[in-house]
Amino acid sequence: MYKLIDLISMVIRMRYLPNPFETLEYGYYINYIVEPLIYFLTYNVVGLYYTKGSAPAIGSLLYLFFYILHIGLIMLMGVFKWNLVVIVAIFISYFVAHFFMKVLMEGSFSR
Repeated sequence: MYKLIDLISMVIRMRYLPNPFETLEYGYYINYIVEPLIYFLTYNVVGLYYTKGSAPAIGSLLYLFFYILHIGLIMLMGVFKWNLVVIVAIFISYFVAHFFMKVLMEGSFSR
């Protein structure tokens, strides 16, 4: 099952997701430079919620989900013409969302 999900995930990432930097003058080249960083970030974010090797199919789905989310957030920054205030607001919102997800997953609010 994992191999099938991994293949579908790869096809979606490579073929169907747009270049998030296309609003910039050299967006094509910027994408080549930043893409490895997006992969690295996504891999590490998935590690917050998933233990490597425990359920590879779920890990692959989580990777696809967070990769799409990261591309979407970068595209959202582009929609707002890379305004620094918007970029900071997106980053803060993103980290706060992860903080609350970790707190909810650990059950800290249940006391």
